[in-house]
Amino acid sequence: MARFQGGPGTPSPNRINYAGVTLKMLLKRAYNLGPRQIVGPDWLDTQRHDIVAKLPAGSDKEALRLMLQNLLAERFQMTLHRETRTLPVYLLTVAKDGPKLNVAKKDPAESFAAVKAANAARDAAISRDAALSGDDSPRIGFHMDSGSTSQLAEWLADHVDLPVQDRTKLDGLYSFALLWTPDDVLISNPASKGVSIFVALEDQLGLKLQKENAPVDVLVIDHAEKVPTSN
Repeated sequence: MARFQGGPGTPSPNRINYAGVTLKMLLKRAYNLGPRQIVGPDWLDTQRHDIVAKLPAGSDKEALRLMLQNLLAERFQMTLHRETRTLPVYLLTVAKDGPKLNVAKKDPAESFAAVKAANAARDAAISRDAALSGDDSPRIGFHMDSGSTSQLAEWLADHVDLPVQDRTKLDGLYSFALLWTPDDVLISNPASKGVSIFVALEDQLGLKLQKENAPVDVLVIDHAEKVPTSN
């Protein structure tokens, strides 16, 4: 199993410890792209690596991405280029009944508390429904106390099978709370009362994902060594 530990926003912000990760996983993090946006040899998905590194104090996520880009170029002797290709994507748009979004509070702590309360209320309702129906299917919860719809689209891209582009035309910052059941659970248990991330997105946030073809930024790996240089 791949493991990503440490880095900005974690209890160990000045250190990363990645174990059993593929080069494609690292490229995805380094360039903030989905797996379908990375093109290269098949072994990008199979070769596993461990990385332990220290980060300068105060490093943010962008600084970590740049560090990873430099590390991959140096240790894997990697060369690459970008292209724009027309590929299947999901367009994040507003559902027919309009958005169901809460504007983020000016005080981050207040905004976080509001989202936490919304999550707790929804979890309680789901638990009551599950107890009554005998359905104990697992649910996945997500919350963002303050973010744009573009940031939501970026997060969604990690949980669906295609890149996600924000086409909501909604400005400003919002607090997001989402609860859904993984697809594999829904497939294995047709009687589950849970909903997919697609249904949850529309029911709970008033947004939807629509599949279309669109221009997408693609990273093409021209060359990379299978065995990286050691420390």
